[in-house]
Amino acid sequence: MKQENKDLHNEVISLQHNMRNMVQGFSCTTSSFPLLNELTNEVSEFLKCDCQDAFFDFLSPELNLDGVVYFYKHCFGPIHKQLRSYFEPLYKSIQNQLCIESIDGPILNVLSKSYQNNWQTIFSRCFPKTKITQIMRSIQNTLKIADDRDEGMNNEITSFIAKAAEICFKMYISEPQIVFDLSLVGAKVGFS
Repeated sequence: MKQENKDLHNEVISLQHNMRNMVQGFSCTTSSFPLLNELTNEVSEFLKCDCQDAFFDFLSPELNLDGVVYFYKHCFGPIHKQLRSYFEPLYKSIQNQLCIESIDGPILNVLSKSYQNNWQTIFSRCFPKTKITQIMRSIQNTLKIADDRDEGMNNEITSFIAKAAEICFKMYISEPQIVFDLSLVGAKVGFS
């Protein structure tokens, strides 16, 4: 069974490699950055699994519903703020140098491909461990869900924020860009 699965796994990797080479402009990116459909699946899995695990593992036992909403809203907000503060100076500089109102089309495409080629290095600079810890401490101080003695809870929160930051970063540099609608976090939704 292991051998059959290994052969099937190798065949899937080979097919993915062949499909990637068919994508226009692929030579500008590494195979480590997911294609749009792979990234969509990754985001879906994150929202289904990681967010749900966080809810059941360390949020719902400690917080009421308002606290849970606060956690998600104040987890993704600082992540997006950090992304904007990291990339906006570059975009503003390009706009000033080229005397253009907005960056789109081929310029944005080339920038996105460059980001995707070096995404792991850029991500580590955009979100150093100190930034992840800072976001965790900010949420932790407001919600009082853990303290310095509760290392396990701190690690769970930190790993969730790091995963959320990676997902948001990949969405931000994907071509086309995928966007979380943060205004809907905490909004009342009617179910039929």
